[in-house]
Amino acid sequence: MLYRYARLLITLLLVISQSLTCAAVTRSTEKFQKTYDVEPGTKLDIYNINGKIEVSKWEKDELEVIAIKETNKGKEELDKVKIEVTTNGDIEVKTVYLDKRAKVSVHYEIKVSDNVVLRNIESSNGLIYMEGTKGPSIIKTSNGRIEANDIDGDLNLSTSNGSINVENVRGYVNAGTSNGSVNIKETEGISKVKTSNGSMKVEIPNIRGDIIDLFTSNGSIDVYIDIGLDIDIEMNTSNGRINLHDIELSIIEIKKTYVKGKLGKGGTNINIRTSNGNIDLYKL
Repeated sequence: MLYRYARLLITLLLVISQSLTCAAVTRSTEKFQKTYDVEPGTKLDIYNINGKIEVSKWEKDELEVIAIKETNKGKEELDKVKIEVTTNGDIEVKTVYLDKRAKVSVHYEIKVSDNVVLRNIESSNGLIYMEGTKGPSIIKTSNGRIEANDIDGDLNLSTSNGSINVENVRGYVNAGTSNGSVNIKETEGISKVKTSNGSMKVEIPNIRGDIIDLFTSNGSIDVYIDIGLDIDIEMNTSNGRINLHDIELSIIEIKKTYVKGKLGKGGTNINIRTSNGNIDLYKL
């Protein structure tokens, strides 16, 4: 019996020792840093796989790319990934995996001047943060939130798992996520906003197009709208209430979970829908 307990104790100690050894593995990093001359109207595209991307404006008339490669599989693992920057009028920054199984993440910090138009950012896993950039811009990530602030130009934003937060955009915003909240304020207007699981808070100062959809499967929706707009509005919730705050609609049809009406003369259709949650309409 003692022998059996001794063996179990030794096995347990080995497992603990291996766990501590794994936890103590040192992360290896490698830094890439270069600056590039840019002409007025230069377009920038950024493509990454794993890791955050941060793009912000600075006062210099050039573009700076800082990329930090990181791994816990040893320094030689870093050689399986390279940073590729193509400059042919426009600029493309791309993470290239020489081995698709490489356990390496790459974090970008990119500084741009007023001369640069941020055209595309694509990533599979990681936060995308942008501030003070110029568009129009198409931003996509599969797993990670999107943060955009002080942007000049239209934004088309999409992520599969993560929140979307937008503030101070001199352009129109189209935003969609599968799992996460959406918050949009201080923009020129909204084109479309959608999330599958998460709340939504959206300001609508202006409209463009014939239809605007605001949709979530699970979560509340707060909409702040300019009462000087001419719109047809339809609000529908399966499980929740619809509340109007300091705003008067010409009601066409009203139920506990459904409201259809007009603001002003009517016009563009705004559809607001949630399956589980309240809908609150406020004066902007």
